[in-house]
Amino acid sequence: RIPIPPPDMFFGENSLTLSHDASAVSIVFNAEDALECVGRKQDELEGLVKVAHAETWNRSKGDIDKMAKPYDWTFSTDYKGSVGISAPFDDTSVGIDMDVLKRQDEILFYEEMSLYEDELADNGASVLNLRIRVMPTFFFVLMRLFVRVDGVLFRVRDTRLFHQFEESFVIRDYREMEQDYASVKSVSDEENALPW
Repeated sequence: RIPIPPPDMFFGENSLTLSHDASAVSIVFNAEDALECVGRKQDELEGLVKVAHAETWNRSKGDIDKMAKPYDWTFSTDYKGSVGISAPFDDTSVGIDMDVLKRQDEILFYEEMSLYEDELADNGASVLNLRIRVMPTFFFVLMRLFVRVDGVLFRVRDTRLFHQFEESFVIRDYREMEQDYASVKSVSDEENALPW
């Protein structure tokens, strides 16, 4: 069912299902559905990420710029979970209450799992993982895609679910962040600079 070659490590048995019995609404997070969303955006296929040494290699081998069947080899997905029983998430100005998340409440349940990982042919890493935390008054889910292509870019895509038990809704927040490798490395170098 996956339309692209799979990543090196595919954890197909790992999944998280959240369901509300009274409304029969559910949301599922799993690796297979996440991989089905890789490269759905046409602009991502047109501007496929290339490794840092691609241009040099291409010059030495001749112009080999055409792929037989292009796909996003960084496994960058815009997956936000699979919602059952058509319960769409509406746009809202209500955000996740960060003050509630920062409280030192008792953790009733915590789980972390990987959905897939790939070392990008020794040119970086692509990792999709999932965390859930249940507290006495709320639950919080974070699914994070982290991509590092050495010498090229860093990419993070986060899907967050937040629900306070006294409320009748779940907040889903999705964010995409990307920065070129040199910019991130320069900030890291400045922070790690020795004081002498």
